[in-house]
Amino acid sequence: MGQHGIDAADPGSFVLLKGDQALFKSDAALELCRLLGGAWKMLLVAKIIPKTVRDYMYDKLARNRYQWFGKREQCMRPDAPHMDRFIE
Repeated sequence: MGQHGIDAADPGSFVLLKGDQALFKSDAALELCRLLGGAWKMLLVAKIIPKTVRDYMYDKLARNRYQWFGKREQCMRPDAPHMDRFIE
């Protein structure tokens, strides 16, 4: 990550490393949607929005996510029917 100028201890944003390329904020989120496939790919239509506007919206969501969606003290622990989706 150092080659991209990212401090691993404090990246400051969502970062997606793809090969030798580092994607940040809305670019990283949209690339992740593309990689996830399925219905997530529908969000790629957001690429028509200028990057400065997308990143502004990303920052606003990131700043308010706990207020809007809540925060848990522990990570979710999958139940038996979902365990096959996780690597031990």
